[in-house]
Amino acid sequence: MADVVQTELSTFAHKVLYAHAGVLVLILVLVGLGGYCGLKSYDAQLAKAQVTEQKYEAAQKTLTDLLATDAQERAAMQAQQVNLITQIAKRDKTPPSAPVIAALQPNATAETAANVLGLVFSLSPYPSATPDNKVVLSVPNAQELVKNGVELNKLRPDYADEVKLYDLEQQKSTSLNNDLV
Repeated sequence: MADVVQTELSTFAHKVLYAHAGVLVLILVLVGLGGYCGLKSYDAQLAKAQVTEQKYEAAQKTLTDLLATDAQERAAMQAQQVNLITQIAKRDKTPPSAPVIAALQPNATAETAANVLGLVFSLSPYPSATPDNKVVLSVPNAQELVKNGVELNKLRPDYADEVKLYDLEQQKSTSLNNDLV
């Protein structure tokens, strides 16, 4: 009887041992399969992340290039503005021509005033002096017109340059706003 119990106990122990071994093998297979699936999922996510990173880097390069181009354009506009300001300052510092200075003198003749008046206002033919030493106006009035004409001839291009300066500043402002958006 002791042999039977020992045989039965031995058989039972072997069954339990084989069952545990089977369960252990099953667990190892499932863990291996889970690891394989997890690794495949990780690789897929890594590939997606790399594609996203490449897109981000391309977008960042495009934005950087755009910002650099816009900065160059604004620098060119700034150079144009400096050039216009220099032209305005040069024009404002330029003294009147010798005939204009002569016509503005208190002892200027009507003929001199008439000639310079025609010169300043680009009249053709030049106005002529009357026999009583007048140019339809008195000499002081003609001189005042000459002064105003000289000033007007400076202000017209100054105004045109100021409009260009304003337009360039507007373009720079628009460019900066576009870069910020």
